Amino acid sequence: MNEKEIEYVVSYHRNYWSRERERMTAYSRAYMGSMFESSITSMIDNGTTVNTSDGYAYVEGFVASLFSKSPALTVGPDAKGTGNPDVVQAAVNQFLYDKMIVCERGLRYSLIYPYSFFKLAIKENDSLLDSVEMRTVHPWDVIVDHDAEEWHESRFVGHRYFLPYNQAKKKFPNIKFDPVVKEEYLNTRIQPGGNNDLDSQSSDAAYDGSYLLSYVEIFEMYDFESDELIFYSPSAQRANKIIFKSKTIPFRKADGSPISPLVPVYLSYSPDSPLRGYSSLGRVYDQLWEINSMRTVWANGIRRDARIYVTRKGAIDQEGAAILAENRDMSIVELDVPPDVDARNALVPLAQARFSPDYQIYKAEIRSDLERGTVMAPFTRGQATGASATEIAALTQYSASEIGRMARFFHRSIEMIGEVYQSLIYHLIMTSEDEDMKEVVLINREPVVLTREHFEGKFKFAYADQASTPIASAVKRSAVMQLIGVLPQLGVPPEALRDYIINVFDLPDQFAEEPAPPQAPEGLTSSGEEEPTEQESLPVGGGPVAGQIRGQAQRMMAESMIGDAT
Repeated sequence: MNEKEIEYVVSYHRNYWSRERERMTAYSRAYMGSMFESSITSMIDNGTTVNTSDGYAYVEGFVASLFSKSPALTVGPDAKGTGNPDVVQAAVNQFLYDKMIVCERGLRYSLIYPYSFFKLAIKENDSLLDSVEMRTVHPWDVIVDHDAEEWHESRFVGHRYFLPYNQAKKKFPNIKFDPVVKEEYLNTRIQPGGNNDLDSQSSDAAYDGSYLLSYVEIFEMYDFESDELIFYSPSAQRANKIIFKSKTIPFRKADGSPISPLVPVYLSYSPDSPLRGYSSLGRVYDQLWEINSMRTVWANGIRRDARIYVTRKGAIDQEGAAILAENRDMSIVELDVPPDVDARNALVPLAQARFSPDYQIYKAEIRSDLERGTVMAPFTRGQATGASATEIAALTQYSASEIGRMARFFHRSIEMIGEVYQSLIYHLIMTSEDEDMKEVVLINREPVVLTREHFEGKFKFAYADQASTPIASAVKRSAVMQLIGVLPQLGVPPEALRDYIINVFDLPDQFAEEPAPPQAPEGLTSSGEEEPTEQESLPVGGGPVAGQIRGQAQRMMAESMIGDAT
């Protein structure tokens, strides 16, 4: 890409997202529950507006259903047998475990806005595996090739960011920059054409000459057709705004093709231009607007609902009118009416116009439209229904399939993170100047030293649990409970069935331990029979008692023999 092509792409990007600014701001405020904070306050007499939390509930309901566990990947071997998938899997899953919050944030952005991105970048660290960082990027900060049908068909991709002035001078020491104000894209006032520059903390700093709080605008462009990495900065103090150009993109796939560190997260696609994306929250934005509008009208109507009385002029004095206005208990109001006139007819309450019942009908229709705009079944939002168990099971299957469709898109983004992470780690190993720096991981409790050969492979990355969403897990557990009595009859070993149930229901690992054999009570065998008592064996010679008996017998025999001899 030459400078003119980059200027055209940057100009198109600015114009496109400038037109989308108010829409993106409206989606953000609908999620935060401040849709009417400043847009229609001047239209209401007393300035009372009501914002419901339906936008937040809509988005977070999807987040809870699509993101239940920490993300993890299963790495399959390369078809040619190169590399070590076990080592890559251990490294990638350790990285994803530490970036669980970042992954959840990217999912939330892609629900509120048309899409979002993850960007992986290299940072300085003594540990090789900790030398890669990941952050979430808003869609208006990424230049996308809208003419491409699929992400892998993109001719280019770019990331626009504001780099602190001092860091920019350190990274590009030979370039002079004009400090600029960091732009805050979302307009906090939701006013057409509103200038939002003054909402940044660097707004005054740039004008006062402070470099600490000033920024430099950078466009990091990846040209896949020319295999170039280009840094373009409108803040550069020179005619040629290209401040750096690399001959080749440093990050490569296993087949040698270039890859960018930007990973897209698309949950919905535009039918005419897929890579423009589509906001899931925008699908129900009109219903959210109507709900908040109706609640605002009701709130202001309730505040104008006053008790007004009609009476003949002079029938009540100022003191009585004050007592009536205070509305205190056990109060007495004296009326100046003739004796033949009923006092109840002298002070008559004035009937007030009530809300039309059409409001309730319209509110029910809005709620129905909002529920039809989401694929979530009512029971997933905690709403009690009169459906039968069969109907609930059918709704669960439907919700699981629709949620599963969105989950597959999100899981594909996690798998792409694994591919990019492999490329960045391989790049770090190949470009490392410290040959003594060794990184060790445990594979099957055996230490393995990381080398470039471990990451040289075209591995197959698959999300570890494609059915890890809560609704899909509920369907799976229900099916297991129905088959638990049939599986043993089909020859499934009890130990295998036990291990599978522990895994599906996420039970403690102690349940899989073999129980110790029970100890039999004293005097009984393990089968419950009495143990035969061992007879005490006599010592050799009969013992001391037998010796005394033999000695006494010998003396008697000797005495009798002597008597016979005499």
